[in-house]
Amino acid sequence: MCTGLVAQSADCTKILNQYTDDTSYWYGIGTSKIKRFRNDQAVDSASKQALENLSSKLNTRIESTALITTNETIKANRSKFLQKSSSTIQTFTSQNISDYTIEYSSPCSKKQHMVVVALSKQSFFNNQEQKVRGLLIQVAKMLEGVDSFQNRLNKLDQFYVELMNVGRIEGIDDRLSTQYAQALGKIVSEYDQLLSDISVSIELSEPIMYHIDNNPSIVLKAVQSTTNKPITGLKVQGNIFDNEITNQEGSITKQWQEVSVKDFPVTVNVEAPIEYVVGDHQLFDSSFFSNPTTTITIEKQPLQLGLSYQIGDSYLMQEASNLTNFTLQAIFQKMSVETSTSKQVPYVLEVRYNQMKRSSNTITTSEEPIDVFKIEFNPVIVLKNTATNNNIFVKELGLVKATSYRSYENAYSKAAKGLPVLFEKAGKEIVDVLL
Repeated sequence: MCTGLVAQSADCTKILNQYTDDTSYWYGIGTSKIKRFRNDQAVDSASKQALENLSSKLNTRIESTALITTNETIKANRSKFLQKSSSTIQTFTSQNISDYTIEYSSPCSKKQHMVVVALSKQSFFNNQEQKVRGLLIQVAKMLEGVDSFQNRLNKLDQFYVELMNVGRIEGIDDRLSTQYAQALGKIVSEYDQLLSDISVSIELSEPIMYHIDNNPSIVLKAVQSTTNKPITGLKVQGNIFDNEITNQEGSITKQWQEVSVKDFPVTVNVEAPIEYVVGDHQLFDSSFFSNPTTTITIEKQPLQLGLSYQIGDSYLMQEASNLTNFTLQAIFQKMSVETSTSKQVPYVLEVRYNQMKRSSNTITTSEEPIDVFKIEFNPVIVLKNTATNNNIFVKELGLVKATSYRSYENAYSKAAKGLPVLFEKAGKEIVDVLL
């Protein structure tokens, strides 16, 4: 326990042995050469050394049973990290030590001033147990009312540091020591789980389509995978979203026309550097966590075209799709288009049948009754821009009607005989409007 300076003086060694013989105390010893300092400076220097010497005995971190228990409650690859962290946290200073007494502070020889300080082990462990109990109560409630992803991480790291800085625990009540280690392990586990729960995704509000200059939103979202809660303040890097930060909804939104793209397909990649969120945390070590990433490839899609029928007659409604196919085939031959049931299509092809009449009656003759089937309608083809809700193309195909003495099907066949050509012509005209 003697420093090199003390060992040079038999008188100092004698005094030192006299004041450090009680094993129920820890002692701190400091010496200073008197000739190099004024007397008060020598006292200050020796006192500082003594407290630092005493501090080193109290700076033992998670030892023996506590360390083993802690490691059992967390991932195996985190135990090394705990040991590493315990050796890097700052040691105690004199401000962290209380209840010590100065056993000796005088010259112990002509050349040296010696200070001996003592701290009761029982008093220290009583204080430690009180401190640990208080911290465990706080740890149990540390995340109450803390919803923010960032704030939860901060709280976990804060209490991790406070637990690690509690000082020496070897010697306190075994049950309390185990509870301390379990609390520490729980903090590390929850911290790991949070950092492993970050999910980043990118999506378009609508496809990038051929033939039109649409401007969808491209949205990046950051959420916790298990709860789907947004992650605010997450910094991202990538070729489109670069050094931007998620908002309160956990998202970043750009309009596609803000993005400079010459050729398709376009690959959008994003990486969220975790260091930006937790880089100053004691609990964080980049070797244990990989940055969340996501990548999507955006290709131009065929123009999405919705279909709508405004036909109140069930029979005519059933037959209308066959005629509409002539219009669609004329469009498909000239453009990259496909029909869609999505509500976000830019255009809707609407087929209306106006002036619809369908009736039957029976004519009584001298021989036998004759059934008469009549059918009449005026097909109208409309192309509607859904963004403006305006009709950009309207084509009335004219009134068609027919009578049959056999069936409605026969009457319809007569009435619709020339419609395929008219529907096809309307499709060609729609292509001219769109292009």
